[in-house]
Amino acid sequence: MRYIGIDFGTKRIGIAVSDKEGVLAFPHAVLENNEKFFERLREIAKKEGAEKIVVGVPKALSGKETAMTGEVKKFIARLKKEGFALEEQDEMFSTKIVKDHAREDMRDASAAALILQQYLDRV
Repeated sequence: MRYIGIDFGTKRIGIAVSDKEGVLAFPHAVLENNEKFFERLREIAKKEGAEKIVVGVPKALSGKETAMTGEVKKFIARLKKEGFALEEQDEMFSTKIVKDHAREDMRDASAAALILQQYLDRV
């Protein structure tokens, strides 16, 4: 099964895609968080043959929800309303991990790949 990984941001959203076997995740694109996002996501899912979306959910070090957690939960609700099948994955430190190791224009997509890879490794 092929998956899409998402690193949500209020300005940009990172997209990653898995291989056909659902074993490895790869950075794919960085999309603007605007009214066209869901249309673009649907196009990517169709083109890649993705069956499920994995969304990174941020939490504080204490494990409690943050202000951004609430934004992501609203985003997840919209994904569900749009009919996407999805899973949630803890995204702790994903952006910080890729900050020094990815091209600046692909950091959000690289963070999405890390989130997706963590999910694939545990299922």
